[in-house]
Amino acid sequence: MRVARVALVGESQSGKSALLHRCARGAFPARSEPTLGLDYDSITLRQWAWEERAAPADYKLQVWDTAGQERFRALCGTYIRQCGVLWVCIDSSDMASFRAARDYWWPRVVSERTGAGDAAILLTKMDVAVAEVCDAVRGWVGNRGITVLETSAKTGAGTAAVCRWTVGACHRFGHWNEIPPP
Repeated sequence: MRVARVALVGESQSGKSALLHRCARGAFPARSEPTLGLDYDSITLRQWAWEERAAPADYKLQVWDTAGQERFRALCGTYIRQCGVLWVCIDSSDMASFRAARDYWWPRVVSERTGAGDAAILLTKMDVAVAEVCDAVRGWVGNRGITVLETSAKTGAGTAAVCRWTVGACHRFGHWNEIPPP
């Protein structure tokens, strides 16, 4: 089984934990509490082909869900450096979430790592998206080569695309650890 570490960052209430719950357990959480410090879950993809020409294989994404509150930001650097792939979440219904990602989270991703090719912006809560926020994100991203994926933890839309992109990024950048089968 191939295993990779993923860091999930963004502002508090941007949908990080709900998205992780949907990806890992296939359901929207009944209730959600703010993450305090750090949380962890894993997404197991069995006999999964990340692209048409790829042979199916088993993958595990170990996802570190970081707290978005400012008082916990100092913890994030360690996890950002130790993870192969980053998901930067932006609440598609909250302009402040976009501004924080643009002004704090994305620059931190780039400064903590050698590059941003293995990081993606996840527009969360697309089931309640505000066009102004989505347009601002797309305008900012422009021609920078930043991957933007639209998701909804509530409906499940886009979650398979997030996993597909993540597994592909791990292949492109060599972020896999091999664990032999039992």
